[in-house]
Amino acid sequence: MHVARFSAGIATTLGMSEEEVAGIRAAAHLHDIGKVTVDKQFFAKASTLRPEEFRAIADHTVMGHQIVSSARFPWPQVPEVVRWHHERADGSGYPDRLHNDELPLSVRIVAVGDTFDAMTSDRPYRQSNSVMSVCHELVRLSPSKFDSSVVQALLVHLRRDLENKSATRLLPQQKTTQITVADIDRLSCDLVGRLTGHRVYSA
Repeated sequence: MHVARFSAGIATTLGMSEEEVAGIRAAAHLHDIGKVTVDKQFFAKASTLRPEEFRAIADHTVMGHQIVSSARFPWPQVPEVVRWHHERADGSGYPDRLHNDELPLSVRIVAVGDTFDAMTSDRPYRQSNSVMSVCHELVRLSPSKFDSSVVQALLVHLRRDLENKSATRLLPQQKTTQITVADIDRLSCDLVGRLTGHRVYSA
C-alpha cells in the first residue's frame, strides 16, 4: 500500500492523467506479487543472503510477471511494472538488465516508490533510514540508477507535503517533522547540479 501511495503521488506530481495514475497505483499494489512463490524465511533472514537465496528472491519479478500475464487487467502497466521494477537506469538491475531509455515511465516511477518505501521501512537486517537520508541517497543515485525526473517529482511532492499543499500526503506528518522546505530545495538543486555537471550559465 505504501508503494502504491508513493508511486501514485509521484505520477500525479509529474502531471499524468487520472487514468495513468490509476494504472500505476494498481501496478504498484501488485508489483511484488511474485513473492508468493519465494520461501518466506529468506525475507526474515537477518544475515547476508547466500547467492542461491538472492537468486530465489530476484526471481519474484519473473514469477510475478507469469502470474499477472495470465490475468486480464484494464491497466497495461501491470505486467511491465511487475517484471521490471528492479531494473536500474544503468542496466545493473534485474531480470533483463534494461537501461533507462528502455523502461516505461510507469516502471521508473514504481522503482523509485519501491526503493523509497524499502529504505524508510524497518527490515529484519536493519532499521529504517530517515526520510532525508533516503532522499539524499536517491539524489546521489540519480541519474545512474534512477530517473532524475521521477526523483525530482518525489522531492516536489514532499515539499508540497511540508507546505500542506498536497491533496494526499506521502508520509505521516511525524515522519517529516525534522525536514524543512529549505532542505528539500537544497536537494533539488543538488539533483539539477548533478544533471548539468554543476555548470553555471549566465546571460
